[in-house]
Amino acid sequence: MNVMVQMVATLVYTRTDNICAPIINLKRRKMTAEQIIPQITDPRGKNWQQPHRRFIEMDDKSALMSEQTFKSLKEYSTSFPSGQYAGKMWKAKVGDKWYLRWYSNADRPEFIDVNNREILVL
Repeated sequence: MNVMVQMVATLVYTRTDNICAPIINLKRRKMTAEQIIPQITDPRGKNWQQPHRRFIEMDDKSALMSEQTFKSLKEYSTSFPSGQYAGKMWKAKVGDKWYLRWYSNADRPEFIDVNNREILVL
């Protein structure tokens, strides 16, 4: 399985032949949608069909998924799905790009957040 990781680059300069040359130290951290998108716990979500979060690898800008996972997401490009509860996922096309969108709980209980990441299909 391909894994998307978040890479954090740290530049460390070393002196070689009177030239400062950068050395990149990469820290890798695997993030899955299970770590970012909440699980559906609302009873209204019992009939909502969506792929399992474990099939989506994510970082802070994109969501990596298979074509099968992409196709199993419902499309709401010009609207938002009703039944707004945390964990509900869908896809939306904006211009020439696809985005994974999902609801999550907001700081205030009377609101809900809509989050998104650009979709990359394997």
